[in-house]
Amino acid sequence: MGHVAKGECIQMTELLEKAERLKAASQTLAMLSTEEKNAALEQIAQALDRERAFILQENEKDMAQGREQGLSPALLDRLQLTNERLDQIIGGVRQVASLPDPVGEIVEEWTRPNGLRIQTVRVPLGVIGMVYEARPNVTVDAASLCLKTGNAVLLRGSSSALHSNKALVSVMKGALRTTAVPDAAIELLEDTRRETAQQMFRLNDYLDVLIRAAAPGSSARSSKTPPCPCLKPASATVICSSTNQPSGKWRSTSS
Repeated sequence: MGHVAKGECIQMTELLEKAERLKAASQTLAMLSTEEKNAALEQIAQALDRERAFILQENEKDMAQGREQGLSPALLDRLQLTNERLDQIIGGVRQVASLPDPVGEIVEEWTRPNGLRIQTVRVPLGVIGMVYEARPNVTVDAASLCLKTGNAVLLRGSSSALHSNKALVSVMKGALRTTAVPDAAIELLEDTRRETAQQMFRLNDYLDVLIRAAAPGSSARSSKTPPCPCLKPASATVICSSTNQPSGKWRSTSS
């Protein structure tokens, strides 16, 4: 199983079970047509609209907890969902559906002297891990973009947004059950402990890419654990390999 053995520690149970489901779902998702993926995104948009009351109710639990814990006004603002913000989230899902499908796009092609034609074609990555902070909108944005590009996604938000994220993922998974996209293509890591977040960097057999859109110094950061391949989005910090470092050494980089 690579870097992580099943049953290695208790906190790995949820992570491995969901990673296994995601890996299986990614194989189905990669074969779906643009129309099937767009139809799934539209079902997600409609479900988010229908379940506004439930989503806002769960978000208020996070807000109340945040106020009790003394979160700053800026952090509370990031955490809060409103009808207007839900409108923006739903609009974002439909905007993603309207984008061109990159899967199958021919990037370049050439013909060898012997007549053999070679093409470079865009294909899904497989399973993408996403680590981020207390912004519930990222839960839907990341899931939508991954589904559009034919990728399954493992989401890991912060503990301060757990109720909101659970509600959003529950609504999205419910919507997918009426579509060709497996509902296991979206999974939320509900165990928000530091140790579990660090284990995500070791799931080489399950995660094809790990995107870390989190603030420097947050609990998911680790320079001791060899990571799976990582991408660095704007204004984010990731753990990535360095070809300039000795074997076995890793460095963190920030934009």
